[in-house]
Amino acid sequence: MNSSKPVLYLLGAMAIILVLSAGIAFIEPKDSALPAAAAFQDVPGLNEGELPWGIGTTTLRSRLAALDLPALTKEGSAVHTHQHLDIFINGEAVPIPPEIGVNEEDNYISPLHTHDGSGIIHVESPTVQIFTLGQFFGIWGVRFTKNCIGGYCADAGKNLKVYLNGKEHAGDPSAIALLPEMEIAIVYGEEIDAPKTIPKDYDFPPGL
Repeated sequence: MNSSKPVLYLLGAMAIILVLSAGIAFIEPKDSALPAAAAFQDVPGLNEGELPWGIGTTTLRSRLAALDLPALTKEGSAVHTHQHLDIFINGEAVPIPPEIGVNEEDNYISPLHTHDGSGIIHVESPTVQIFTLGQFFGIWGVRFTKNCIGGYCADAGKNLKVYLNGKEHAGDPSAIALLPEMEIAIVYGEEIDAPKTIPKDYDFPPGL
């Protein structure tokens, strides 16, 4: 009888368990696995004012460094996902600018960026890791916390709410993991100004 077989079976079983555990952790990340929410006081060039919000290209590299994110010479492919972002301020839809996280003059791009004004966030990273909504806003250069977006902060009469696929999110919105084809809606203002229908999905173009 080959005494090495039980050992091989045990090692094989352990390997399968590790692979399955890693897969589950990646699909449904725990809060402890997420990168720390952006320390906005340390991110330079952050916009804490009212609309319109630019994309802060001149301070982008400094913001990436503060967020511990790379300035890439080309888009990565180890992680390649997309999300859609809607923002409503006092009942009005806010256009999402093109080329957030892109500096064409200096020829670099962030792992999180936009290409056009559709509201689609592109996550294209050369390394496998979990990215967050807070990181995207840090790259954009717009303050985003549980109570504030830019210069708009919750008070007695106005709320700041975040919805994921149509369902209200109760935790810290800056720590939301950016999962594939997620629809994100950020709504600020009085209840009467909120959209009658909160977006719950988005028709992503073929090929993304």
